[in-house]
Amino acid sequence: MPDTQSNQTPAPHRPGIGAGLFFLLWAGLGWYGILSNAPILESFSVPGLDPGPGVLPVMVCTALTVGSLWMLVDGFIRSNPGLEDLSVQSLVIPVAFLLSSLAAAFLSGIIGFRIAGFLFAAVWLYQLDSRQPVRWRRGVTALVLAAIAIALIEIVFVQLLRVPLPQG
Repeated sequence: MPDTQSNQTPAPHRPGIGAGLFFLLWAGLGWYGILSNAPILESFSVPGLDPGPGVLPVMVCTALTVGSLWMLVDGFIRSNPGLEDLSVQSLVIPVAFLLSSLAAAFLSGIIGFRIAGFLFAAVWLYQLDSRQPVRWRRGVTALVLAAIAIALIEIVFVQLLRVPLPQG
C-alpha cells in the first residue's frame, strides 16, 4: 500500500481517561450497592457450595474496576483525555436505547418478558443493522435474531437455571 493511502486512514480511537473515569464511577456505584446491602453481604458467610447471590455482582464490579483502572493508566501514559466533541445528535441513539429499555422493563410486568424482550430486541436489531440497505431483509433478519435470542434466554435462564421471568 502506498504511503499516501496509509496516511489517509485515521487511527482508531482508544479509550482514555474520560472512559476510565466513567466506568470507574459505575464500578463505585456497584460497590456501594453491594457493600450497603446486608442480605448480599450475609450470603457470603452461608455454608455450602453455593456461593450465593452476591458472587456475580462482585465479579462484575471487580472486572469493571480493573478495566476502568486499566483505561485510566493507559490514558495517562498516552496523554489521551478520551473526550470527544459531543453533539446532541450523537446522543439520540443512546438516549433512545435507555428509554426503550426502561419501557421494555416496565412492559415486562404487563405483557410478559418474552413479548417485551422480543419487541425490544427486534426493534434495536432492525435499527442498528446499517449494513443491510433492503428494509424487508433487515426486518426479517431482526425478527429471526430476536426470536433466537428470546429462545436462548428461555432455554438457559428458565429451563436450565430455573429463573422466573415475568409472565405478564
